[in-house]
Amino acid sequence: MITKKYLKDFVQGFERCKDLDFEWNAKLFEKTGDESWRNILIERSQELRRSFEVNEANISSLKEALSRPLSDREYRNVADAALRMYQDGYDDICVFAMMLEPCIEYFISIHDLNYVIPLIHAYSFEVEQADIESIEKPKYLYEDILVYKDEYKTISSRYARLCMFKSYSNIISRILNNEEKGSFTRMYHLYQEALAIWNSPEAQEMDGKDEEFQYFIDRMLLTVTLYENVSVLTEEERAIYDELIEKSKSEDVELDSMVNCIDQVLHNIEGKVSDEETVGYLLSYFDDVFAHLDVHADPNEQEDYIDNCYNIIGTLTTYLSGDHAVPSRREDVIERMRQLRQFVKSLPYSFFNSEMNRYVYMLYQKIRPFMTFEEKKDYLLEVVMFRQPITCIHSLMVEDIAKTIAEHVLAKRPELFVGILEAKNVEEVRQKEKDILQYVCDCALFHDVGKVTLVDVINTQNRRLTEVEFKKIKTHPENGLKFLDNDPDFKGFYDVMIGHHRWYDGSAGYPANYDNRTSSTRIITDIVTIADCTDAATDILGRNYAKGKTFRHVLEEFIAGAGTRYNPDIVACMKEDENLIEALSKQTTDGRMDVYREVYSRYIQ
Repeated sequence: MITKKYLKDFVQGFERCKDLDFEWNAKLFEKTGDESWRNILIERSQELRRSFEVNEANISSLKEALSRPLSDREYRNVADAALRMYQDGYDDICVFAMMLEPCIEYFISIHDLNYVIPLIHAYSFEVEQADIESIEKPKYLYEDILVYKDEYKTISSRYARLCMFKSYSNIISRILNNEEKGSFTRMYHLYQEALAIWNSPEAQEMDGKDEEFQYFIDRMLLTVTLYENVSVLTEEERAIYDELIEKSKSEDVELDSMVNCIDQVLHNIEGKVSDEETVGYLLSYFDDVFAHLDVHADPNEQEDYIDNCYNIIGTLTTYLSGDHAVPSRREDVIERMRQLRQFVKSLPYSFFNSEMNRYVYMLYQKIRPFMTFEEKKDYLLEVVMFRQPITCIHSLMVEDIAKTIAEHVLAKRPELFVGILEAKNVEEVRQKEKDILQYVCDCALFHDVGKVTLVDVINTQNRRLTEVEFKKIKTHPENGLKFLDNDPDFKGFYDVMIGHHRWYDGSAGYPANYDNRTSSTRIITDIVTIADCTDAATDILGRNYAKGKTFRHVLEEFIAGAGTRYNPDIVACMKEDENLIEALSKQTTDGRMDVYREVYSRYIQ
């Protein structure tokens, strides 16, 4: 029997585990001194491993209990517990899917909309947070709630009725930045559909005086008026847009200042306002909003400010080149980009993960053309650090290990590097040895940059990852290329980014559609692959689901996989060189402390 007591204990244990994860990761950003910081890493690993094991046992127990037929009372107990976790803000698609999917199926079968709607809403929100749709189609979406719109008056639960409007609002928000033609019209039609429900006599009688309901109605209107791609609006859509602006004013809806900015840009496009006036207006608005940004303030409020700052920067970039360029304000615009970049870099990984991942990605795409190569490298490294401290440590470890391997292979087999950095023969390889080593280090440092889009999954340390989450992780090589968007400054790193999880002989690994055997920089990829595997296998602090191995143990695995999974020439150099074995053994044990000190001094202190 799945009792309320059993579920209460599960929820409390699960939430405590999540809290512990946040508490220990918050400690990673404390200025304590490098030795104390090292101790925090060790204590964090030990504590989270214990918590991981308890949480895994609890999840397994609940999964087993949910695998058998449940009574009506049990379904209601599970649904109530899941909704309580959702409302408490403890996001976890793995646990929610396990609890919600059987409950949704059951309550749909008995047509209990008081449960169906809130459960689908919670499930859809968690799917969206975890970006599951990018990997596979989830079982339920917000749109599944809309089929019940004609039954609104039969829903006795206030929360269920509210979730219907919240779902409309979330669907409209999701369309907001869509550049496809017809997106604005779809948003408008959804708003009109929700408005028709809201204005019905039944809805007004039940909820007409409820301010929370009115908030979501107003929010939908505001979201539609915030549609960014105003330049693609048809004449008919522009007329609707203007009508909505007037409606907002007449109904005294508190318009976001961003709407006024969009209106300003529209007037600029129509020739009613000059480019100089528009840029000045946008800069002034950015300064007003930026003054409210505070990493220690309410995340919900800060998200709106960050969103507005990003939108303004995105709009301002259109005035840096082309027919509407305003050269006299170029430096002013670039300075605002720097300010927003600095703020985004200062946000810890726990700050609205999914949303901030999107901002990090979009901001980089907007400001990249105006940054030097060194600025781009710094931005990427610091963003990775503050979004994923353990991944940053891993990247620095891979850099150190790859450099050590490359030094020894260069000394023994320099011919393997012919073609790298245009070296035509062994003599040129020796002449360019210093540059080749730096190239290896840079490739290693940025090999996992695609993980910046997977912060929630990478930072999951309180339970085992699901199959879907592993599928997401396997997208990080391709995500790295998408993130850098064919930037020529990083062109030399691309093959390493996309190929470091492919097997040497091309028979396995991911992505499956990439042929690493044709790469002109294959030797660099092979070195980074071995360095990557070395750190992953010997890591004792960053991975709660695995215990670190010794390097000599890992070397045996390299020898067994030589010629298939690993480059046989590199493996041969490693197994024949006792000095290299000793160096790598030290780097993967005591040498880790040097990397921890570097991370602390460079990013924390």
